[in-house]
Amino acid sequence: MKRIKFLSVSLVLILSLYTESMSESKSTVEEKLQNASTAYSSGNYSESVRLLEEALQEVRLKAPLVIENFYPIRREAPYFGSFEPRGNNIYETNEVLYFYLEPKNIVFVKKGETYIGGFFLDLRFKNDKGEVLLEQKKFLDAEFDSRNPVHDLYANITLNLTGVAPGTYKAEFTVRDQNSEKSASVEKEIIIQ
Repeated sequence: MKRIKFLSVSLVLILSLYTESMSESKSTVEEKLQNASTAYSSGNYSESVRLLEEALQEVRLKAPLVIENFYPIRREAPYFGSFEPRGNNIYETNEVLYFYLEPKNIVFVKKGETYIGGFFLDLRFKNDKGEVLLEQKKFLDAEFDSRNPVHDLYANITLNLTGVAPGTYKAEFTVRDQNSEKSASVEKEIIIQ
């Protein structure tokens, strides 16, 4: 009987510590938002921005990984946001395929004076029946180190499908965070003629 009581006391203690830790995190974000609002109201815009960025960083740690702006594009984008969507998803045989995507909420970990973050991109190429014709883990391995966390990340993806028969296919990309268990997948139908 004592063991059951001890177990239930331990469980209650663990749950209360977890709840306390969650509410501390919540109050930290809320405090930063409140302080940012106060700084903004008093005209201290730089302080307001700093506090908002700190709060946003905490929220990003808990937010799921999402992929925005996933498009087939005409050519590789030279920098973040500078992509030109392709007019359609129809390609000639042996034509090079370009894709663009922006992973959001990648986790950056502080190591010394530097923040390290990154993602892996996995590729699956499927036929119209859903059968996987090509699969490659870590098709892209992107790691970044910076004095500050970087959140405007993007990936140019180039596929050379030499010798692929005409037909309808799906290109599926999975982004996996290097510092957490977060991941997200997107896919596009493509037609080779």
